[in-house]
Amino acid sequence: MNKVTIQDVADAVGVSKATISRFLNGQRGRMSKETHDKIQNTIETMGYIPSQQARALKSKHSNLIGLVVADIGNLYTSFLIKGIQMVLGPQDYQLLISDAANDPKIEQDALERFISQNVDGIILQPQSNQSSSYGFVDQKRIPMVLVDRKTTPLQWSMVASDDYAASVRLANKLVESGYQRFVVVSNPVAGKSTRELRLKAFQSVADKNKVELKLIEVDIEDSAVEGLIDYLKSSQQKTVIFATNGRVLNNCVAYLKENKIEIPTQVGIVGYDDSNMGMLIDPPLSTIDQHPKMIGQQVGKLILEQLKDKKEPNIQEVKSDIVVRKSF
Repeated sequence: MNKVTIQDVADAVGVSKATISRFLNGQRGRMSKETHDKIQNTIETMGYIPSQQARALKSKHSNLIGLVVADIGNLYTSFLIKGIQMVLGPQDYQLLISDAANDPKIEQDALERFISQNVDGIILQPQSNQSSSYGFVDQKRIPMVLVDRKTTPLQWSMVASDDYAASVRLANKLVESGYQRFVVVSNPVAGKSTRELRLKAFQSVADKNKVELKLIEVDIEDSAVEGLIDYLKSSQQKTVIFATNGRVLNNCVAYLKENKIEIPTQVGIVGYDDSNMGMLIDPPLSTIDQHPKMIGQQVGKLILEQLKDKKEPNIQEVKSDIVVRKSF
C-alpha cells in the first residue's frame, strides 16, 4: 500500500495542497467549519501522517531533543529519562536517546549525529569535565542542558543532586554509629564531578573525625571488588562500605555474600541507589535516593526555558534523601 500524501488528502477533500498545509500548520482562522471538519475526517480516514521533516523545514523547528546518557544500563538513567519525557511529551517534543556507554568517542559521535538531525536542543550527561570538549555544540548555537555532571568553566545550565551535602549527612550518621573506617568503592573518580564530590564529602568527614578512609576504584563492568576482603580482615575496627552508585552497591553486596561476610555484623554497607532494590535485599540497605525522576523533570523544564529564552547558565540542585534501613 502506497503512503498517503498531502496531495491525496487534498484531492479527496476537493481543496488545494496549500489549504491542507495551512490546516496542518494551525492556520485555520479563515477556514469554514465545514472545510475544517472535512479535512480532519479525511486525514483520520486515510491515515495520513504529516512529514516531520517537511514541517521542520517550514517551521525551522524539528521538535526533537537529543539526550546523551553516560550509561543506559544504570537504573538511575531509566528514571531520569522517565522524568524528562513526562515534561517534554505534553509539549509535543520527541526525545531521541543515545547511550555513550561511558566512552567519549561514542558520546561525540552521538552529539554530531543529533546536530545533523537538526535537533532543537540537547541534554547531556557529559563524559568530560571540560567545557572545551563540547565547543562544537556551542558553535552551532544549539541550546544545551547538562545533567548530573558539571563541566568547567560553567557554560551551560545543569541539574544535579546535592552530592556533597547528601554524602556529608550520610557520613556523619556513620560516625555517630561508631564506624572507625570508611571504604569508598567507586568507578574511576578522576574527571567525574559526581564521584569527586561524593569522595570529597566522605574524606572531609573522615578527616574531621579521625576516621581512616580507603578508596577502592573498580572498572565499570567489573563485579569483583579486588582488595576489599583483605582490607576488611586487616583490622578489627568497625568498618563501613560506601558505594558511590547503585551498580557498584549491588556488586559490593554480591561480593560480600559470595565471600560469606555478614552485613552489618562484620561490615556495614551504604550507598547511592535509585531503584528501591535496596529494600528487597537481606538485610535491607541504607541508601541515598537522588530522586532521578524529579531531576529529569527539572531538566525537561530547563531545556524548554532555554529553547524559549536562552539565559545565563545556572546550577539547580535536587535534594537527596537518606533512607535508613538495616545495613549499618
